[in-house]
Amino acid sequence: MGKWWWKLEHDSGMWHDIIKAKYLRGQGIFYAKRRPGDSACWGDLLHLRQVYLKRRCVMIGNGRTTDFWGDTWCGHTPFCQMFPNLRAINQEIGLTVKEMYEQWWHLTFRRWLDPAL
Repeated sequence: MGKWWWKLEHDSGMWHDIIKAKYLRGQGIFYAKRRPGDSACWGDLLHLRQVYLKRRCVMIGNGRTTDFWGDTWCGHTPFCQMFPNLRAINQEIGLTVKEMYEQWWHLTFRRWLDPAL
């Protein structure tokens, strides 16, 4: 089943387009959630997602497809697990590494942070 997650991230074609449009809705695989009415097969894939994400390694390249918060691209743990409180108040959750680089690594938060931090 891990092969299907890999195909969803890397392949192209009709199957890829349909699954991304129906279940991912423009977001990366890290953010996919089960919703009422989803197929049982999709639910099974979601149960195995964490196993897939723990075992994969991301090559950043130009950063266009590397999720800043969700992918393990700097070290061995995704930033969403290293800094869950910052991710929770960040306004722009679905940014790629390239997009963060282009905005000079500036994070936009929903509220002001305490200057003492």
